[in-house]
Formats: sequence, structure tokens, C-alpha cells
Amino acid sequence: MHEEIQSASFQHEVIDLRKEISDELRLAIDTSTAQLTTALVRGKEVLGVLEESAKQIHSIKLVPNIARLMEEHQLPMSALQAIAAGYGPGSYTGVRIGVTVAKTLAWSLRIPVTGVSSIEALAFRTASTGGWLQQSNKRVWIIPLINARRGRAYTGLYQLHDHQWQPLISDRIRHVSDWLQWIAHEVSNLGGSDRKDAWKDRNQDREAAAGSIFQADIGQPERDESKQFERAEMEPSDPLQSIAFSGIDQPDHIVVTGEAEGFQEEFNEFVKMTAVSCEIQQSIIHAADIALLAGHRQHLAKSGDDVHAFVPNYTQVAEAEAKLREKTKH
Repeated sequence: MHEEIQSASFQHEVIDLRKEISDELRLAIDTSTAQLTTALVRGKEVLGVLEESAKQIHSIKLVPNIARLMEEHQLPMSALQAIAAGYGPGSYTGVRIGVTVAKTLAWSLRIPVTGVSSIEALAFRTASTGGWLQQSNKRVWIIPLINARRGRAYTGLYQLHDHQWQPLISDRIRHVSDWLQWIAHEVSNLGGSDRKDAWKDRNQDREAAAGSIFQADIGQPERDESKQFERAEMEPSDPLQSIAFSGIDQPDHIVVTGEAEGFQEEFNEFVKMTAVSCEIQQSIIHAADIALLAGHRQHLAKSGDDVHAFVPNYTQVAEAEAKLREKTKH
């Protein structure tokens, strides 16, 4: 039986990317996907990066890769002034490994640790490398995807506009077809009466479905329990669900990014549903982006996270654990 976990660590502050951050020497890591990525960053300057595909061997590779990165720059571990880590969502084991190593280093070196959503880092890569920072008048929405199988993905919604980086809807595991359909519907609502009419004209056969999926059925359990794990609905308890688009204008462009190759069919349907220009691109998480986001977040908060309270964001319990919990109820 599928059970979602509320993310208590979702960061919704707007980040002004033009602002400087401290020039601390920061080690950043992410192990939430098959990509094992580490980076050494001072302020906004990326000093070095070490990345490799290390599926299911993160526990073997991570610490040696950190040591190698430090050695390549002739720096002792004691030179580090901050740690940044992707806290998921993603692979259960992978996320645990990265967070545990980050906490251990921060505690032993007595330096701050800052957690960053791995999904956000994935979206931020697209924002920072797609030329959108140079087009500050454009409002871009970015939908990152990490494949969670069975037509689902770990995903959220982020915006870049006028150098302002803003999470709009928090990370969760969602059924991609329904998720994209809901976004297309909301985009039409933001576009005024003309856009709404255009959406209706193009999606007469989808409008009723959108209403039932994203109004009456939001957060309601599936009638067929055998399908409960296969489908993850958006819930009204989503931290930003009810206020996500308050004061937000319609985007000029939407980018679906990340592990997107498995969702081409869903994207094609999404393009048909929205009048806004869209594109899809394959991308991976980079620790350098986690370091930069952590620097901005630490600057806003004036401190890092509580090293003991810093935990992974799984978004849902594992299927095996969910089934075990269900059995113990009887």
C-alpha cells in the first residue's frame, strides 16, 4: 500500500541569483541517482568536479572519490568550511549513503551542512545552462523528472524569472501523465479568458478528466487497492499546492528535464494541451549546482542545517516496507 511522506525540508524562499555568497570552501555530493557526483566549490567558483556512473556501488565509491577530489587540489579535509548534500528524492539506498557521509563529515569537522533537493538541483542545471539567465525577461517553468517506474517520477515545479529562482510546488512522486495534464490546465487558468477558451477548444475530451483528477479525487485513496502503489496523486496537503500560483504569471516557456527519455509520450500529449512553448531534454544532477544552491540557502538562513536533524527526503516509504506495515495491521 503506497504511503507518502511529507517533506519537512522543502525550501520555498526566492533566491536572487545575482547576489554574492560567501567564499567558503564547500564540498558538495549527491548520490540520489545512478550518477555519483562530487564537487569542490569556493563561493560561486567551481574548483573541481568528479562524476561517474556508479549504480549500486555508491557506498564503495563515494568516500574514495571525495579523497581523490581533495588530493587533486592538494587540500586536506580540514580545509573544508562547509558541506552540501542532495537529500533526495531518489534511490532509497543512494540517498541514505550521501546524507550519512555528509552528516559524518560535517560533525567530525565541526562545519555546517546544508541540504538541497536533488530534484531542485536537476532543475537548476537546466535554468543555469539553458541561456535563460541571459533572457531575464522570460518566465521559465522547469519540471524535473527522476524516473520512479510505473509511469511515475519524482518531480516538482520551479521557476526562473528576472534572475529570481523560485520553487513553486514541492517534490513528490507523481504519475507523470496526470501531473503534466494538471500543469497544462493551471497554465491555461493563468493565461486569462483567451487562454482558457483555447485550452477548452484543444482539450474538450480532457477537461472533464482534469476536473475529476485534480479536484474531486485529489488525495483520495484508490478504490482498487491493488493499484494504490502504482498511482501517486497530488494531495491538498502539499505545502505549496494551494498557494503555488498566487501572484504568479503564466510562463513564457516550459522545460521538462532530467530522466525525460522515458516520458516522451506523456510530453507529446502535454504539448498538445498547452499553448505555451515547451521543450524536453535529458539531464543529470551535478554536485556543483547543489553547492551553489546551498551557498545561497545558507546565506539566506545565516546558518546551515542542524546536522542531527538533517535527514533524507524519500517522499514515500519503500514498497516492501509499506507491504510489511500493512501486514502488521492485521
